[in-house]
Amino acid sequence: MVGFMACFSLAILCSRFKIYSSQENPEGRVVDGQFVKICHFPHAVFLEIIKPERSTHICGSSVVNQHFLLTAAHCFSEEQRRSKDEIVAYAGHEDLEKTTIVRKTRLPIVHEKYDPEVVENDIALVYLPHKLPLGNSVKRIIIMKYFPRNKKGSLAGWGIINDITNEGTMLLKAVTQTVGNQKVCSSVVSGPGMLCAGSTRASDPRPAAGDSGSGLITRNYQLLGVLSYKLPSLPALPVYTNVSYYYNWICNNIKRKCLKN
Repeated sequence: MVGFMACFSLAILCSRFKIYSSQENPEGRVVDGQFVKICHFPHAVFLEIIKPERSTHICGSSVVNQHFLLTAAHCFSEEQRRSKDEIVAYAGHEDLEKTTIVRKTRLPIVHEKYDPEVVENDIALVYLPHKLPLGNSVKRIIIMKYFPRNKKGSLAGWGIINDITNEGTMLLKAVTQTVGNQKVCSSVVSGPGMLCAGSTRASDPRPAAGDSGSGLITRNYQLLGVLSYKLPSLPALPVYTNVSYYYNWICNNIKRKCLKN
C-alpha cells in the first residue's frame, strides 16, 4: 500500500533548509493556510534530521514536556534509527531564521511495531537531553487517554506553500481541519490507530511536503493526531496517527527513558 501513499517528508541538501524533491523520506507542509504567530501554536517544533554526509530531511513535532517531543515514526528511516544521525529541534519562534531555542539529540524512540509498508504505528518520541524553556512561545501539548469530543483542529508547520511548484517559506502556517467520520476515513486509513481529517475537495487548504509528525490540535491544546500520510487522489484528506490510541505507549516510553537517565 505504501506505493500508493505520499507521506509528508521534505528533503534538504547542503545549504541550511534548501528544499529539493525526494521520495526517499516521507514528510508534509501547509498549502493555502494562514501565516500564524508561534504564541498561537507554542507546541510546534521544527525538526531537522542530519545525516553524516550532511544531507538532511525535515519534519514537525509537538512538545510533550521539556524533554520529549512527539512526531511520526516515518520521519526516521530504519538506517537512521540504528545510526547516529543528528536530530536538531528548533522551537520558540514562527520564523525559523529567528529561532534561538535549538536542541540537539540522536536516536529517536520509534514504535517497535511501526510498519513502513502499510504505515501503521506511525509514531515516535524524540528525547532532548537539554530541556526546553517553557513560556509563551514554548508550551506543552495535552494528550488525552480518550479521544476528545472536539473533532475540529488546526495543524501548523513550516515549509512548502505550493505542492506543485515546491515553493517554500521559513514562516509558520496553519490550516484548520475537521476529523472525518468512519465512512469518510475508510477509503484512506490503512489500519487501526489512525484517523483522517480535512476535505475530499482536492483544492481545499491542506498539509503538503515537510509537516510529517506535526500535530493536529484543538483550541484548548488537546492533541488529536500526528500527521502521517495522504493518498494522491485525496490530497486534502490526510491521515493522522490517533494519539489517544497510543496514550499508554507514549507514557510507558517516557517513563522508561526517564528511569534510564
